[in-house]
Amino acid sequence: MNDEVSRRDFLEWMRRPARPEALFCYNDGMALSTIYNLSTLNLRVPQDVAVAGYDAVRTLPFPLTTMDPQHYEMGRAAALMAIEIVENGQNGTRPSVCVQPRLMARQSSLRHASDDEFRLSNTQKKRSLTMEPEMS
Repeated sequence: MNDEVSRRDFLEWMRRPARPEALFCYNDGMALSTIYNLSTLNLRVPQDVAVAGYDAVRTLPFPLTTMDPQHYEMGRAAALMAIEIVENGQNGTRPSVCVQPRLMARQSSLRHASDDEFRLSNTQKKRSLTMEPEMS
């Protein structure tokens, strides 16, 4: 399936009266694209549709709700396990560590947080998002 077909199907789905109240995207980049596509339908984030991603990308130009998979902690745990195996050898059992992701609830999913909304700035050419107050 190509991107244009996926986008067209998404927009058709979101035009329906019984559209979802919230979308959880598989990564923060997809959440950015989703917010852009919602804006083309004049749907406001988070007032009309809440959006969340996964990755905790720290360079996004707006406060996106995201799940932080704790990359540093995963790497640290893996390094400690590797050191343990090198120093003590493999004893037949494999250690297991569970690193819990952390929810970073931000404005893209908090309807009560502010009267601000996410809008595309018409002056920006790179589809980047800016926070602008809602015009009444």
